[in-house]
Amino acid sequence: MNAVSASVALILLLTGCAYRSTPKIDDAPLVGMTVADAIKATGMKTDTARIIEEPPGVPRGVSGEASGGSFVELYVRRGAVPMSTKRDWEISAFFDQSVIGVAREFESGWAISGEVMLTRAQAAATTKKNE
Repeated sequence: MNAVSASVALILLLTGCAYRSTPKIDDAPLVGMTVADAIKATGMKTDTARIIEEPPGVPRGVSGEASGGSFVELYVRRGAVPMSTKRDWEISAFFDQSVIGVAREFESGWAISGEVMLTRAQAAATTKKNE
């Protein structure tokens, strides 16, 4: 193998290893749906879903495992569901609210649509943003 072939092979190896692909799921159509409809569309398991709070006591959405094994976060506007110091919301309190953003986690990172709040780790692992 000559030096040029070795260089090309090394470049392909390095860039191939760094490449992250995200499954072809477009969550943009979920933005604007009600949370109930978005839960149905994603196949989110509501029995194990959690409430997203930011800051604590301020509900911003619901998260849980979707069909296919991905993890999905559905965001609503701040104030759509009242604050609670007890933090005792039911997921059903979100059902009639409009989704403003979706974040979906895959093995390769996060795919986002609309307005979401990502942690630093999520932002670092974001593989694509749907506009």
